[in-house]
Amino acid sequence: MSETTDDQAFVIDPAGLLRMLVIAVAALAILSLASQALLYLPDFTLRDLAADLFSVDHERSVPTLFSAVLLLSCGYLAFVVARLRSSVGGDYVRHWVAFSLLLIYTAVDEFVSLHERSILLLRRLLDIDSGPFFFAWVIPALVFVCVVALAFVGFLKNLPSPSRRWMLLGATALVGGAIGVEMVAGIVASAQGQEALVYMILTTIEETLEMLGAALVWCAVLAYLGAILPGGRAGFRIVGPDNS
Repeated sequence: MSETTDDQAFVIDPAGLLRMLVIAVAALAILSLASQALLYLPDFTLRDLAADLFSVDHERSVPTLFSAVLLLSCGYLAFVVARLRSSVGGDYVRHWVAFSLLLIYTAVDEFVSLHERSILLLRRLLDIDSGPFFFAWVIPALVFVCVVALAFVGFLKNLPSPSRRWMLLGATALVGGAIGVEMVAGIVASAQGQEALVYMILTTIEETLEMLGAALVWCAVLAYLGAILPGGRAGFRIVGPDNS
């Protein structure tokens, strides 16, 4: 059987995919706001179902599934990178494996909200009833993010410039949304309740940033994969900023 040539290979462009994903994220955010606006209308058939199905802040909704699939597939891509780097004796293999596992855990957490199960316990232990740490899971999360950031400094420096830029932007959006905006939302939730309009807007911003961050990280890993697996035998070729 003959090998697939570069001309015959299916071309994947991470930059083009990123543009498509950004459009999808924007559409999901708008759809979520529209679905939540339904709750301010008089009750009608399937109103609550539609609101839950498209809400960014609801488990097993369309936006949540979108984020979970992105993160899970990105975890798989990171594992593929780890295997390829290991096969040639490359460096940072353990970082790629750890990154893969972190993405897979985050995908599962996104879909079933594991982190929220610690909120009440941490509130009781730390005597928190209001303020930025109202959603108390952010406290250990901040510590964990700092540890991971320090551990991955060399890993990030080793990435090609375009992948590194997307990775940093994606991580900033993910952490800024999941923790930063969550802390602001905690202030609002403890003062006005989680039914407040301001809280709904904040959760939409939070989840939109998380989806955008997941898209950026996904494309960063895909672009790096293209740099170390440039062609043809698999029947596809990844092009873009790291591998043109």
